[in-house]
Amino acid sequence: MNIFENLNLSQKNVHFIGIGGAGMAPLASIIKERGFIVSGSDEKESYITDKLKDKGIEISIGHKGSNIGNADYVVYSAAVHDDNPEIRAAKEKNIITIKRSKFLGDFVNQFSKMVAVSGSHGKTTTSSMITEILINAGKDPTAIVGAENKINDRNHRNGNSEFAVCEACEFMDSFLDLEPYMGIILNIDDDHLDYFKDMETEKKSFKKFAKKCKKILVINSENYNALEITGEINIDKVFYGIKNNENFKDLNFYAQNEISDNNGFYEFDMVSEFSKKMVKTKLKIPGIHNISNALAASSACERLGVDIEISSRVLSDFVGVKRRFEKIGQVGNIKIIDDYAHHPTEIDALFNTISSMKFRESWIIFQPHTFSRTFLLMDDFVKSLSKFDNVIIADIFASREINVYEISAKTLGNKIKNCRFVGSLSEISRFVVPELKDNDLLLTVGAGNVDDCAHEILSNMLQVT
Repeated sequence: MNIFENLNLSQKNVHFIGIGGAGMAPLASIIKERGFIVSGSDEKESYITDKLKDKGIEISIGHKGSNIGNADYVVYSAAVHDDNPEIRAAKEKNIITIKRSKFLGDFVNQFSKMVAVSGSHGKTTTSSMITEILINAGKDPTAIVGAENKINDRNHRNGNSEFAVCEACEFMDSFLDLEPYMGIILNIDDDHLDYFKDMETEKKSFKKFAKKCKKILVINSENYNALEITGEINIDKVFYGIKNNENFKDLNFYAQNEISDNNGFYEFDMVSEFSKKMVKTKLKIPGIHNISNALAASSACERLGVDIEISSRVLSDFVGVKRRFEKIGQVGNIKIIDDYAHHPTEIDALFNTISSMKFRESWIIFQPHTFSRTFLLMDDFVKSLSKFDNVIIADIFASREINVYEISAKTLGNKIKNCRFVGSLSEISRFVVPELKDNDLLLTVGAGNVDDCAHEILSNMLQVT
């Protein structure tokens, strides 16, 4: 049953547990704007909860049964367990409890041209690209994205058309609640192994998602796993990639003649075999991985009726989303960059991005995200992090997990020869400031709250100059 069918919105109250999360906040905002009465709770105050309060959403800090008030529905994320007092209170009152993925699916499945962006890496950037392209093409999309656009500080958009864009998260098979008109598979990598256990199980899940796509599949031809699981899917397919790579024979939308400048920004020819067009495109977000994201977005939008010249123009102005290679500040010639990378593949992409930049030494402050990912991908993390000149490991950000693996940040740090320090974010901030030298590049990296450290370091540096 879709809960959005035949609702009198003025009489429906929805309470979100964990409302400050990247997936919950835009969903709460968008239904508030559509007439729902919205409340929520979170463990602590944040920039996000402050913004939600400004929208008129009642926020409770801390979890207790009384927070749910007169809710008709209680929405919870994967990070919330059955013993949460608000879940227990809802069940005692016979209030309907709904997983965030189900609630999202019920909402976006109403749109006849819904685009769901899946993949282990790149979902947020690609979803934001698609949203901006569709806006500029006059398609007036509704969108729910996992991070704020750097220009307008928005992570959602209430449109008035048949078009919708959302991220399709694979964790706990969340994306199987979606029934997209168009599905995009950016890549399939070994992640969330605490849930999937192995790559074969993860690929089976992605294949189930692909089968739920109604009309079009957009597939990264450079990712073998994505190619493998979509081979038997009998709907219209778009294969994209960079032409000089090994899978170029399968491509019908590709980049060629790519050139990088000294800041990692790429210029390339974007080619569509569908429209027989080629257009030169220059990105304002660095890294060759963002060529791939741009191709996914442009090829998808072309099949939605958008000329690639419009896509190219929009992408040439697109400056990205927050926490994706975001410049926090600069003191003298020392730059501070924050990035959401929390998987070895993403850290490799980050290293490749800075490789074309000029600096004295690189410093990476890495905050591991979840005990399971840190333990199960330990060797890969060691290889990826060891590429940087100086490595600092922050305490593991537990998120939804209990430390059944009996590991700590020191477990990882002790395996990295060039690890300079291990500790809390506040300890790291005090350690690193006097260590930095002119022309150094400092990166704060992780999916937790390591960005707080970036801002603290910047503040401390400004005080001593």
